Amino acid sequence: MKKVVITGSTGFIGGFLTDKLIEKNYEVRCFVRKESNAGVLKGKKVEIVEIDYKDIDSLKNGLEGVEMVFHLAALISSTNWDKLYRANTVSTINLIDAYNDVNGETKKFVFVSSIAASGPAEKRIPKKEIEIDKPYSLYGKSKLLAEKYLKENGKFDYTIIRPSNVYGPHQKEMMNLVNLIDHRILPLLGNPSSVTSFIYVGDLVDALLLAAETGKSKGETYFIADKEYYSWRTAVKLISKELGNYPFVIPVPNLIIFFIAAVFEVTSFFTKKEPVFSLKDIKSITKNNWIFDSTKISKELGFKQKTDLRSGIEKTVDWYNSRKLNK
Repeated sequence: MKKVVITGSTGFIGGFLTDKLIEKNYEVRCFVRKESNAGVLKGKKVEIVEIDYKDIDSLKNGLEGVEMVFHLAALISSTNWDKLYRANTVSTINLIDAYNDVNGETKKFVFVSSIAASGPAEKRIPKKEIEIDKPYSLYGKSKLLAEKYLKENGKFDYTIIRPSNVYGPHQKEMMNLVNLIDHRILPLLGNPSSVTSFIYVGDLVDALLLAAETGKSKGETYFIADKEYYSWRTAVKLISKELGNYPFVIPVPNLIIFFIAAVFEVTSFFTKKEPVFSLKDIKSITKNNWIFDSTKISKELGFKQKTDLRSGIEKTVDWYNSRKLNK
């Protein structure tokens, strides 16, 4: 039985991955921070280890005897560069350094990065891994720096996975979207022709296990995305169809979005609180072509997408409806 560590196990993707690892009879050790909601792991067959990512010795102790690491923990929703850098770059650097010290070259490290580290496609053609990385967001830059350190300093077998927009049951942003549509109102941000790549959480978890369990992925970086790409309005229509209602759509032009972001930034200066979103965030959101190509992982590792957007939304809305009934 292989002993694995998973960071970010209390999060959306981490929860699904943890369940899959347990199902496959891995010995699962979950790294959690003091402030994490470890209660979501209650009842699961896992070992919970409280970790301080600033403390290398703490990380080394937690990694002793571990044969595989899945690093998912990250800070996404922040406009503060120092926080993002500490949470996403420095924490990853420390984890890499600790794993270098306690494990040999045969050990595996799967780093869940993001399409944000690469930036959008230049044209309406899905972006491939060989293309130049141009992150627009601070979050993307923090993840790219972590990737760079791993490539330059990882003394073990590693694979970098860059998921596109991940969705499924429990996913907070998707649940907010479903809830808005359920209440028959929806603001649509930006250009109606904007397109993006999605990936169902179950398919992503399959890809992570493929990356971990095959030596063919050593030192490689992979995009994970649906074979097709969609406009957000297509996703809205599919959700509406599953819910059985059709919301009143309120388009929000980019100019208004930028104005609102500017107001948030000015307000945050006086309140000393982070803005809900910033001008830099909006610059990233309103880029049209967040579309990516999964051909590489399909050819090299045999990855096969099982759930298209229609099926994935059906599963997600079913879960949403069952949750409403149980309230």
